[in-house]
Amino acid sequence: MHLRKNGTLAAISLCLAGAAAVLGCRETYEFDYLYQELPFDMEKVHRPRIPDRQVLLTDFGATGDGVTLNTDAFRRAVDSLSSLGGGHLVVPEGIWLTGPVTLKDNIDLHVTPDAVIRFSSDRSLYPIVETVFEGLDTKRCISPINASGAKNISITGGGTIDGSGDDWRQVKRSKMAPAQWKDLLASGGFTDDRGNVWYPDSSSFRGSLVSDAFNVPQGMVSDEDWESVKTYLRPVMIGLKECENVLLEDVLFQNSPCWNIHPLMCRNVIINNITVRNPWYSQNLSLIHI
Repeated sequence: MHLRKNGTLAAISLCLAGAAAVLGCRETYEFDYLYQELPFDMEKVHRPRIPDRQVLLTDFGATGDGVTLNTDAFRRAVDSLSSLGGGHLVVPEGIWLTGPVTLKDNIDLHVTPDAVIRFSSDRSLYPIVETVFEGLDTKRCISPINASGAKNISITGGGTIDGSGDDWRQVKRSKMAPAQWKDLLASGGFTDDRGNVWYPDSSSFRGSLVSDAFNVPQGMVSDEDWESVKTYLRPVMIGLKECENVLLEDVLFQNSPCWNIHPLMCRNVIINNITVRNPWYSQNLSLIHI
């Protein structure tokens, strides 16, 4: 028994030392089960490499009371980590109201289990930017969480990210109970001529009148034209463009203004053990658009 135990330990030691070829040991790949019996060869995905460094959002003046706007604190935290080569931005317990957050290379947005990042419904915080929607070059409001050309980025931690989508989305009467519809009308907004669709404001309503079947406004020439339909240009909650080595894991995404997750022309993306939750009456709230 004593010799058997020593032999096992020796084999483990050799395997860890790099003698896998001799002993037949190999490192376990966590996503092996996804590649079984594929009819084609597919490159294996790997987690992004995030430096072993962390900062707290509160170190940059943030207040998690659900009322204080923390856009500048998020920006300073991301910029600080970026200047050091990256790391983990830890969002502690609390409700953290903010405008858009832009991720940069080598940064993990770590939303702890008792933390909620809640994006402001103030549409002035979301500039209109060039993007791709429904496969078409167009413009939309910038995504609450966004990145362009970034490498090694992640959103993790077990917390919640709330897009405040109720303040952006139009609603069809047929998707609501009569009492819900009555309350919605009482909140303000506009309806179409038949009273079948509710819009949060005149900008959203106008956008619906000038858009094609792909929900893309037509005839927009000037910046003023685009601004006149801004609310209709609902942002995708997680908008990542041409990024590489991306991980979304163990996070709840809820109440998105439009699509939930849109990794556009990204490479090596892992989406693992996430939850997406939206009202059943929501419009255009696909889980993932790739």
